[in-house]
Amino acid sequence: MYRFGGQQLNIHGPGLEPAPVARLPVQPGGSDLCFLWSEPIEGAIDHLRAHSVEVELGPVRRQGARGEGTSVYFRDPDGSLLEFISYAWSRFTSKSGRQTYARIAVDGSMTGTMPTCSVPKGGEPISIDVEERS
Repeated sequence: MYRFGGQQLNIHGPGLEPAPVARLPVQPGGSDLCFLWSEPIEGAIDHLRAHSVEVELGPVRRQGARGEGTSVYFRDPDGSLLEFISYAWSRFTSKSGRQTYARIAVDGSMTGTMPTCSVPKGGEPISIDVEERS
């Protein structure tokens, strides 16, 4: 059982005999769960990498429960698909040196695609340099 603030997620692992349970239990690797990441999505990516978890896809734009956000996808050891979604703006320094905010996401593979950049109303435009990483 996991608790996140006022939310609870029941996971029935080996050696547990909870009651009642779902009629058709989810097989290992058969889940798809999304969790809110309250900071800019770059922090989630750094967190995953610090724990040697490979990012499978992202950052990508997605429609979530709170509107448009930026998501990263990864898998748990059983192969279930997990997602962090962030609705936070990332802070950047513009060419003029002024702090500005934007949401940046790349849809699909980095190869041959340019990031999509959303700047809040009144925000200063920024330029984006794309760097491929392995």
